[in-house]
Amino acid sequence: MSNSKKEIEYIQILKDSWEIIWNNKYLWWFGFFIALGGGGFNFQIPANNNEKLEWTEKSQENLFHWVNDYWVWIIAGLAAIIIFAIILMALRIICQAAIIKSLEAIKNKERINFSVGFKKGRKYFWKILAIDLILGFLILGIMIVLFLPVVFLFYLKSYIAASLLLILAILIFIPLIILISFLKKYAYFYLVLAKTGIRISIENAYQVFRKNILSSITMALLLLAIGIIAGFAMLAIIFLLALVFILIGLILYLLLAEIGILIIAVLGLFVLVVIIFMLSSALTAFYQTAWFLFFHEIAAIKSEETGDELENKIAEEKAAGMEKV
Repeated sequence: MSNSKKEIEYIQILKDSWEIIWNNKYLWWFGFFIALGGGGFNFQIPANNNEKLEWTEKSQENLFHWVNDYWVWIIAGLAAIIIFAIILMALRIICQAAIIKSLEAIKNKERINFSVGFKKGRKYFWKILAIDLILGFLILGIMIVLFLPVVFLFYLKSYIAASLLLILAILIFIPLIILISFLKKYAYFYLVLAKTGIRISIENAYQVFRKNILSSITMALLLLAIGIIAGFAMLAIIFLLALVFILIGLILYLLLAEIGILIIAVLGLFVLVVIIFMLSSALTAFYQTAWFLFFHEIAAIKSEETGDELENKIAEEKAAGMEKV
């Protein structure tokens, strides 16, 4: 059996990925929910750096009275935030499986749409959630093992030893995080495409990554470069839109005064949000498609080497299905 590996055509994968998401724009909705469930929102509280916040007994008393007066609303708000976060997480997990099933159908030239893909993705919710939890707790355990001694040394005021240990912990932590991110990505594919169990999916994901470390990192760097270019393109689009809306705003201000400014501000914000969501959804769908096609390349490579990988698994299942028919 030959040990030679065929060369991966990265540019062709990127071209095919763009063609797929352009011809199947419903995939953007999957990308939208994946991005929304995985990215989240960042809030910043404005602060005046010139004034020092003093936590006095009066401040504590005011906070206590405020919490006592509005505790029902506080609890309701926290509950709403938690429920909203759970819904986003669930949609992200379902759409993660749904886009894989949809891409599989597209690759096999089968008819598929958003509702069918979403329905198929729901079947894998608990298993993908289990993978997320297992690898999430693994990250948490690594963080505790690596950084708890650092905190302890800082507490003991051993700053030199703590700083050296912190640098070492970071150097160990970053490669492990990269490994786990690839494990999660590839385990999803095994779980959905080859229908393997949770443990087997993670084990196979590790074996595929171990045999394709360089090509996996190369693919990740290519997609990172595309993401950076897309980011600059988005900034350019926002800048051009800002110029257009500023000119329109000046005209409306001359005609309608403050109301014209309000109208153009609301319209500009709406257009900006729509463009950002469209571009981020398309980019996420593009990433997922590129990884899907790339995974088929490296899984096929390993299948040629060991005869025990994804394509063999799918072929066996299809053969079993034909025998039942």
